[in-house]
Amino acid sequence: MEQPSPATTTLVIFWLAYALMVALVLYAVLPPVNLELVLILGGAEGVFVVVALAVVYRSRPNRSTNEHA
Repeated sequence: MEQPSPATTTLVIFWLAYALMVALVLYAVLPPVNLELVLILGGAEGVFVVVALAVVYRSRPNRSTNEHA
């Protein structure tokens, strides 16, 4: 299995930090009654992060098959 590139690792760290920051800001801004809303929005943000990272991973050219050709 191929190691992720430094750029991919940076993107993963960026998006995880972004999702955490958004969740904390929403939690601080919204009244405590809307904790469920924060969890829903945070979960949706997490899904978007996973989809974006999957697209980035799948869009990388597969170098292992090209090297053997």
